Amino acid sequence: MPWAALGPEGEERLAGLGVSVRCLVAADGSVPGSEDQPGNVAVLARAC
Repeated sequence: MPWAALGPEGEERLAGLGVSVRCLVAADGSVPGSEDQPGNVAVLARAC
């Protein structure tokens, strides 16, 4: 999910549903230089 669409507020809402951000990556799959870098993608998952 695009991090810009989720952000910290969305991350809190998802946590209430048992879903968390597992990884934040740059659009090309590399490690982002900063949390607010354009194009960052949040990898979401639910615990089993």
